[in-house]
Amino acid sequence: MSAVSSKEARSFVVLEKRFFECERVFGSAKGRQEEELVREKMSSVGRKKGLLEVFKFATYVAIPVVMMYAFANNSENLEKIIRNRSYVVYPPEGPRPPSGDEIRDLIKKNKVTPS
Repeated sequence: MSAVSSKEARSFVVLEKRFFECERVFGSAKGRQEEELVREKMSSVGRKKGLLEVFKFATYVAIPVVMMYAFANNSENLEKIIRNRSYVVYPPEGPRPPSGDEIRDLIKKNKVTPS
């Protein structure tokens, strides 16, 4: 009994043939040209657009990191930004409500006696 089934052995032979064919073709100068063509065809965006996408991604990642470092690393800048950007503005403090003792006194004073 073999550890590998006949179907697996056939697929391995096919893959091995493809590997040696690629090695034979891509080993020569013509093969390298064909390899470049295959790579260009496999790329969905092309080489120039691919570089543009890499640049855009690097920019999108770098700008927030640099800005965070520039502003948050210096505590004076961070405090200045927080003071200038007060998002919650509380109203001025009004008169305090009466305490429990004061309320009881008011109730006793204003209590109407039944007549």
